[in-house]
Order: sequence, then C-alpha cells, then structure tokens
Amino acid sequence: MTTTSNGVLHAPEPMGTKATEPDPRAGWAAQKARVGGYSPPVRFTEQQRAVIDTAADLIIPPGRGFPAPSEVEIVEFVARYVTPASHEVKYYPLAAEHPFKDQLNRLGPAFLDAVPSQQIAALTALEKGAEDDATFFEQLRSLVYYGYYARAEVTAAIRKNLPAGRDYHGPPLPYGYDVEPWPDKEFPKRGTFIATEDVRFVSMPTDIADEYGVQS
Repeated sequence: MTTTSNGVLHAPEPMGTKATEPDPRAGWAAQKARVGGYSPPVRFTEQQRAVIDTAADLIIPPGRGFPAPSEVEIVEFVARYVTPASHEVKYYPLAAEHPFKDQLNRLGPAFLDAVPSQQIAALTALEKGAEDDATFFEQLRSLVYYGYYARAEVTAAIRKNLPAGRDYHGPPLPYGYDVEPWPDKEFPKRGTFIATEDVRFVSMPTDIADEYGVQS
C-alpha cells in the first residue's frame, strides 16, 4: 500500500501497468514572458547601459531607414526583462540579474574603448565561448531582438522601407503567438494537395496588379 499526499491509502498499480507519462504542456504558462516585464525594472550603471547599447548596435546595425537599437531605448526593454535578484528566474530568456550584470562588467571599459572590429571579436568570443559566456550572449541577443522589433519606430521603418511590410502592425513578441492547446487526438498523418493540372488562373484587376507590381 502507498499513501497519497492527503494521507489516503491505495493499492499499488498491478505489475506491468504502463506508467503515466507527464503532459508536455505542463508548466508552459509559467515559461511565457511577463507582459510588460518586471516593475520596478533592474537598474543598470551608466557603464552597463553603455555596454548594452554598444553591443545592441553591433548585433543589429542601423541603416537603410532603420534606427540603431540605442536610439529606441533598448536598455529600458532589457531592464524590464532581466529577472531581478529578488525573483525566481522562470521567464524567457532566463536572464538573472547578477550573472547578467557580471558579464556586462567583464566587458566593461575595454569593450567600450575598443574599435568596432575588436568589439565584434569580443562578442563572437562570447558566443563561441564557455557555457556561461554563450548563455549570456544568447540572452543578450534575444533581448535585443525582442526589444528592437517591438518598438514603434522599428515597426514604422518596416512599413516604410520594406515592400512586404506595408501591412505589418508589430510582432507578437515578447508574449508570443496565441496557440490553441494540443488536442487529445493525434492530427491526421495524411495531407492533401492540389494537382498542378487542377490549378486555375485567377484574373487580378488591373488597378490592384499595378499597385502591388504584379505582372500578368
């Protein structure tokens, strides 16, 4: 006999009974990024802020109508999504305050005083370095990507400068897409398709074709 958490006795499962497999969806909600980040945010020193700005501008270089990450307050975003020391680290990208700051301090003045080629080499060394270094670089890069492409100025630049982005209204990040829970039944393993000979030409009105540059 075994005892459950509430003290109730029950008979053990018969020999050969298949063990219950854990639901892979368990705990997913806790891994989603907090909408809006932590409040109050993590506080960085001026040197740490400068390191983040400099690294971010190298990870996503400005140009062709797109602003630099340092011009769209990327540090403020990072500060809200690095987990404060007073909280359990459980939200992506799982960046804890003290280890994250320690890595920023290691880069420090030497990184800030270096020329761009040396700065890129330093970031590359982190990316390909030991586990702690590579983890930090991945966290920093993720935060820069998420923060940059969530900024209104960048959304406007995408709509203005990219032909395919004119209807772009912003990313689903950092929260992510809404995804329906997995069904209890398996999806069909057999798909469908339309044979080439069954595809029919669709005539597009001239004004729409001209607007989108479609050639008939």
